[in-house]
Amino acid sequence: MSAEPPVLPDAEEARRWAVEELGKSEYREATPSWLQTLWMDFLDWLSSLDGSAQSAGPLPTPVIGIVVALIIAVAVILARPRLNAASRQPKDVFEADY
Repeated sequence: MSAEPPVLPDAEEARRWAVEELGKSEYREATPSWLQTLWMDFLDWLSSLDGSAQSAGPLPTPVIGIVVALIIAVAVILARPRLNAASRQPKDVFEADY
């Protein structure tokens, strides 16, 4: 038996075969969308913040989630009156004539 593979393409032919193979729809369908990639990167970042139970280092994920939710709630409460045009009272730019 021969130890060599049955086909030995030259560099140009091997490159062409690789381009043809990677151009198939199976490979394009398997790649995640940009939204999936963004979500996975976000989850990786969150998991990097989570410390182990034995370490006294970073805060656990539930604590981080609660803090983020509180910050968002405070921002919504503070920004809501400013965004509501009906709650704005017109101010006189000039003094009223008597």
